Amino acid sequence: MPIEQTVLTDDSKTLKQDSSQIWCLMMHLPVLVGTYIPASDEKWINFIRLQQIVILCMSHRTSQLTVAQLEHLISVHNYMFRLLYKDVPYIPKLHYLVHVPSQISKFGPARNMWAMRMEAKNGKFKRRKWNNFKNIPYSLSMFHQQSMCYEQTTGSGEPNPFFLRIPDVICEGQVISLRNYQYASSLFARDSLAFHDPSLMLTLPRRVSIHGITYTRDSVVYLRRESEFTSPVFASVIDTVVLDTAKFLVLQPLDIVMYESHRNCYLTEPSLSLVACCTVSELWNPRPVVVSGSDVVVTEDYLVEHL
Repeated sequence: MPIEQTVLTDDSKTLKQDSSQIWCLMMHLPVLVGTYIPASDEKWINFIRLQQIVILCMSHRTSQLTVAQLEHLISVHNYMFRLLYKDVPYIPKLHYLVHVPSQISKFGPARNMWAMRMEAKNGKFKRRKWNNFKNIPYSLSMFHQQSMCYEQTTGSGEPNPFFLRIPDVICEGQVISLRNYQYASSLFARDSLAFHDPSLMLTLPRRVSIHGITYTRDSVVYLRRESEFTSPVFASVIDTVVLDTAKFLVLQPLDIVMYESHRNCYLTEPSLSLVACCTVSELWNPRPVVVSGSDVVVTEDYLVEHL
């Protein structure tokens, strides 16, 4: 849903977007407009703090350092919010943020406790137009049970194998023998048993979706992070390779030139390291990161850089 010009110019204090759209905008905004904002702008710096808080809360991993960073960022962000926006009421969500670090310390990643899936489930009932209000609980229950029966079975009445996971989608692409593939040595190094025969035929699709996540050439992925004291390692997708039902990513590692705090992104360049090959399950984070030219923005991680 696009943000209308009238929304930006009227007195409304909301952008009329849902939570996933606002999250997407927040992750892209620094690389879109960051160069036009002065480095000394305190409101912008506090926005970057809020972005880092979201990155930590969205992470599938946590450590004690995650909790410590969150406590510091939330404390500074809320304090600066009061100073920078004196005419804006102190909204309850800013107070709720204070409790997130202790919740993570007790129960693990905050992402595992969010209400996004419940809201998505509730959206089915909200989108349905109801004409009979005589017995709403009964109508909702029947609608839910019929919907579950439809989604969990196929047309023949058999269990639906894709109820709990999205089927993989492979687009058309080049078919080439392993002997003629330029990165055959990387595939052999990854799995010498699977790629032992030079006459094997490989498919190189332009795009592949694995577990609902789409990868294309030039997608940038979060390859690994050795420890809390090292920087993340990113890699650019050169090819997606399909052999029977197995799917591999051929990757060109990227070197981090610097971290730019003003836009909360890493500046990268192609590495001299050898091309690597891995499966999606071996990535540190299966979701491709936000990329703008050579700029890489991490959307979820258990650590963030110091501003």
